[in-house]
Amino acid sequence: RKEETPARMSTRSQSRPKKLTYDKNLTVSQLKILRARRRKRCPTPLHPCKYKLSDGLAKVTFPEGWWDKAGIAKDTTARGMKWQEGSKLGDIQVISPIKQCASGIGGVYEFTMVDQPTISVAQFRDKADAYRNRQIGSEFDDVMSDEFMDDLARKFWRRLGPTMESPVYGADMEGSFFGNSSACGWNVDRLESCLQLLTVDTQAAENEPDFRLPGVTTAYLYFGMWASVFAAHTEDKNLLSI
Repeated sequence: RKEETPARMSTRSQSRPKKLTYDKNLTVSQLKILRARRRKRCPTPLHPCKYKLSDGLAKVTFPEGWWDKAGIAKDTTARGMKWQEGSKLGDIQVISPIKQCASGIGGVYEFTMVDQPTISVAQFRDKADAYRNRQIGSEFDDVMSDEFMDDLARKFWRRLGPTMESPVYGADMEGSFFGNSSACGWNVDRLESCLQLLTVDTQAAENEPDFRLPGVTTAYLYFGMWASVFAAHTEDKNLLSI
């Protein structure tokens, strides 16, 4: 322990920021302005606190310079080696995807769900790419601007109706890509929230400590394609649901 102490002290001293020096002739108001300018140029680094992140879902405001298309293994399109057929991710089975057959007109629509055969994620991606290419002439988004997204929304609403080719949607598939990591409250499959209190009202919970209510206390995976629809559910208004 005595040998480790100097090493720790030297590490802290190296990481300690240098003390800022100012001209002694500056007035108090000038010092305040100068300090404010320096703080603006050098913003405080973000160091998320484990306890602040353990409250579950929250609105996140991205810092300046954030790039939201990091992807898995730096793959932003789910078309890299990690997602190919024969890989762990590519061979995940999408159980009984549904074809969404739209009917209605004038802004009021209904969907008839038709079960489809189980396929792998890699096969679903290829199917989704081909469908999107037929609909709007491209397989995935190269642009992420607000104007581009608004244009996609307009194309969707113009095409929605009985004459549109029905998209396929892989819905309500229990699972999570977080694995078993607690992730400080960010693992949607292991949220430390009031949803866990649902076990109190169930008789099975007494003999089943890992009580699971799929889609509420545990996560669901969804695999969509262009024009597939996730409509608002009645329970979404009445239940703190994930």
